Amino acid sequence: MVQWTFGSFNRANWEGVGLTMIIVFLGGLLMMLYCLPLNAIATNNDEMLRSLGINPEKIRTIAGLLTVLMTSTIISFTGIIGFVGLIAPHMARFIIGNNHRFYLPFTGLLGAVLLLVSDTLGKIIIQEGYKNIQLRKELPGI
Repeated sequence: MVQWTFGSFNRANWEGVGLTMIIVFLGGLLMMLYCLPLNAIATNNDEMLRSLGINPEKIRTIAGLLTVLMTSTIISFTGIIGFVGLIAPHMARFIIGNNHRFYLPFTGLLGAVLLLVSDTLGKIIIQEGYKNIQLRKELPGI
């Protein structure tokens, strides 16, 4: 229970990785189809969106459902890895900007790199028995 609560890669297996990869890849592909409407939604002007023929409620609902599907799939296999989920999009927006064609894939890549670097540094620095990712993922914030 503690391992799932904090998040860990200790129980990862290739079946879980494969299933997660398929769902995240398909969800990411669908999100990429909505890059232009998401860029328009970033203006926060629903009247202008409707005049352009974009239904903002529909786009927000689809984007939200895809995000929930991908996030819940990842969390079901790794546990709560909230720190990377909070910092990666902000770092990506600062580096890349607001264009969702580049922002969405870069956020995923940056989150994966941050998590792997934190995990590796944690394994090097903390070499006691149970290696909990909760401590390792907080290293970039220190």
